Amino acid sequence: MKWLFPLKNCTGIPVENHPGAFGFQRSWYKHTGVDLYADDNEPVYAVEDGIVVCIEPFTGSKDNSPWWNNTDCILIEGETGVICYGEIITTLSKGTKIKKGGHIANIKRVIQEGMERPDIIGHKPNMIHLELYPHGRYTPSDGFEDYLRNPTPFLLDSENRPENILKL
Repeated sequence: MKWLFPLKNCTGIPVENHPGAFGFQRSWYKHTGVDLYADDNEPVYAVEDGIVVCIEPFTGSKDNSPWWNNTDCILIEGETGVICYGEIITTLSKGTKIKKGGHIANIKRVIQEGMERPDIIGHKPNMIHLELYPHGRYTPSDGFEDYLRNPTPFLLDSENRPENILKL
């Protein structure tokens, strides 16, 4: 099954030694997903059909990480597994059925003012953080766990991926 790319506009797909790539070793932890950088309020679309299984705080003071702005995540279970779309805002609710390509959220600025990272290729203070879990995992990860799956191959092979998108 091919995913639909979740954004219309994006600076690239972080891979390998990019700080936004899946499994990249950051200062104190391994990165649990893939960060797709885009503009604030950019619409986010479902990569496949599914059902909303969880919505909760993802970053910021509401999630015990006050060095980030407050954002939420939405977990949608579909054919591939459970996809966590983090660093967003949404109006959906648990139990909502979603169609592939349906508008599910908007990106919300996660990086606080003054903390931008112009030293990172393609980086923006707004992004969607995508994680992929096995079926039945209905809460966001708390760190780099064995159950995490790499969403990068699905993104690289996705339908409607922007033509000019680069591997960062």
